[in-house]
Amino acid sequence: MQIRLVLAGVFTATILGVTAAVWLGSPRVTAHPDLDRCLRMYGDSEAACFNNAITAAYEDGGLAGAAALMEYGALAPGRLGERFAARCHEMAHTLGLSIDPVRESDLESRAPMRCRSGFFHGLHSQRFNAHKGSEALRAVAPSVCIGSESVLRVGRGGVGNGCRHALGHEMLLRGVAPLEAAQACMLPVVATHNPESAVDDCLRGLYMEVFLTFEAEGEYQDPAVVCAPARDLSLVAGLACIGESGLSLFRLGESAGPPTAFQSCAAYGIQDPALAASCAGGLGRAASAFLANDRADLEQYCRQGGGLFEACLVDAAAAVMEAEQDYSWASVCTLVARVEICNEKMQDIKWLVETRS
Repeated sequence: MQIRLVLAGVFTATILGVTAAVWLGSPRVTAHPDLDRCLRMYGDSEAACFNNAITAAYEDGGLAGAAALMEYGALAPGRLGERFAARCHEMAHTLGLSIDPVRESDLESRAPMRCRSGFFHGLHSQRFNAHKGSEALRAVAPSVCIGSESVLRVGRGGVGNGCRHALGHEMLLRGVAPLEAAQACMLPVVATHNPESAVDDCLRGLYMEVFLTFEAEGEYQDPAVVCAPARDLSLVAGLACIGESGLSLFRLGESAGPPTAFQSCAAYGIQDPALAASCAGGLGRAASAFLANDRADLEQYCRQGGGLFEACLVDAAAAVMEAEQDYSWASVCTLVARVEICNEKMQDIKWLVETRS
């Protein structure tokens, strides 16, 4: 489990904010445990040290103090910054589990900018913990997120549901079988402002966790096999699964060559072009993590997708734009034919980031 958390933290943090290198005006750290001493520890001891540091910062200085510590670690040079990045999602998750939601207000604007998905996942887990056992959580899937929708990501139909995304992860982590979890994600959702996104975000969280687990175990599974039950269930579930398979496809492509990865995506187009585009978008997001957000490298990688170039590049650019809050990445829209659709997506990301500041 520890290995899975570290790898999940590295990948998710790259996508959602650890790579940002801009000081965002968070309060100065005035008192916190010396993070350097965590570097003298290993494994569980290192994790406990970082987690204790973030909870102590919250207890001493509230969310402002915790946010400042997250900035301090994220911008630290050398090994501290590297180890902080590896633990960032886990630390943020611990912070979310530690806060008192009743005591806090306006969490959307005051939560730490670093590894926000981990923070809100931890926050939502407080609600999930009221339902003991996997079956209990699956049974309340349609209603468990009432009152806790968070603007964390852009999903189908616009701004997504952060709690629902966390729910998808959590059902798998608690032992719900992937197909049963997918069926729970697709049940009619109670009291949501965005029903389409509520379904998609839950499915995306579920299948992201599936492929993160494979990554942590070093087993890069063929998405055609993994996603077959989802595709049989519905096109929406199939799109979500294929769209999150980029992690495995990218790893498989490292040995066989990127064209083979894109050929796998293209094969889905025989059934539905949307499946091929979703697959290529997932490859783009994975590439943005593994290619260090380098513009030239990403363009070169995505061009190997031929007709899937646009889907790959736009999703890669959106991931980097959100992670680094660098709006210059919107200029990739000039490289694609569907400029208007690309610009709309980039505007969604821009709006999403601005609501967090």
